[in-house]
Amino acid sequence: MSSYDSIAAVVLAAGESSRMNGRVKQLLPWGEETLLRHAIEQTLEAGFVHVFVVLGYRADLISPTINDLPMDVIVNDRWSEGVASSVRAAVEALPGSIKAAIFVPSDQPGITAELLRRMADAYVNTGRRMIYATYGGMRGQPVLFDRSLFPELLGLRGDVGGRAVLRRHPDEAMAVEAEDELAGVDVDTWQDYVRLLREYGLPLPEEG
Repeated sequence: MSSYDSIAAVVLAAGESSRMNGRVKQLLPWGEETLLRHAIEQTLEAGFVHVFVVLGYRADLISPTINDLPMDVIVNDRWSEGVASSVRAAVEALPGSIKAAIFVPSDQPGITAELLRRMADAYVNTGRRMIYATYGGMRGQPVLFDRSLFPELLGLRGDVGGRAVLRRHPDEAMAVEAEDELAGVDVDTWQDYVRLLREYGLPLPEEG
């Protein structure tokens, strides 16, 4: 298994899950794991040695469920401002030795270690400053950014991820198509969650 010593994997998991009716989405079961542990373990399986997890909402509850894993937690106290605050918190915390960061959502359980590896390899082999995943040709997450773009990420505000940066530099970006279009589906609602469990043949939890 190859490792990417200068590329950080950043798992974004700070949101409130406001459409989950009080459930903490990061802790929903996914097989024998949780959605968050599953996302972290895909980055580790891919070979990243620098893994960071951005927590915010209920960080006190979530952090103990992952602290046995080889990763570093970044607590974003401004999580309520939107995903841009988590991107900024991560960029500010990354060591100087990091040359690029791949931002991985914690609520897209179809994202595989294989996809993450192919994205990191595309960055290493092509020299493009941005690598993004596509699903059936549609642009999505994860997205990898070269360090030279970190200042632009620090300028993001609100509930906006890196798409604004991608739009400014289309010629420096490269797409990597996911093996499975279903991997582009994120868990926003309980219905999304149940649908994905069924699609992947995983046990359905009680709704109560």
